Amino acid sequence: MHYFHDLFPDQAKIEIIVIDTSDDTALSCRACALFEAYCSDPDCPCKDVLIYVEQQKSMTSMNFNFFSTHLAVVRYSLDKPTSNKNPHLVPKIKQSPYAKVVLELVREYMKSHLEYVTQLEKHYNMMKEAGKKLEATFEQKVPIRREEKPSRNEPCFCGSGEKYKKCCLIKNK
Repeated sequence: MHYFHDLFPDQAKIEIIVIDTSDDTALSCRACALFEAYCSDPDCPCKDVLIYVEQQKSMTSMNFNFFSTHLAVVRYSLDKPTSNKNPHLVPKIKQSPYAKVVLELVREYMKSHLEYVTQLEKHYNMMKEAGKKLEATFEQKVPIRREEKPSRNEPCFCGSGEKYKKCCLIKNK
């Protein structure tokens, strides 16, 4: 998984999504930002986006460095855009006490800003293309040596958040 802003920093600064939370009494912050992470492996069939929701430290700048307090990690599946459980909290990642409130804010934002979903799809395609270029720069892949493979029902070691049987096990057949 790679952050979109790591591979496309200029575009990410222009397209950063900041949700005003000043009216929400459950949250103590005035704004939170959505940072996207994608699997950049061009051969991986996953269509998920991990959205890291971070609390803004300062209102003086919209720089990435000013968003640091972790509120929630949300998974959005581009395959299931109309599912009632899309987006949802990532169960294997420790969430903040505000995670459920933040999840509802993200869902509400996505329902009222359909262009954000289009932006996620565009960013997904950009990340896969970037993955092809990154892969092409390496002449020889160095195998990752693991002491043991995860069992079929454990989280995949690639970081996608999917079970091993639905992710890299399929790719390695």
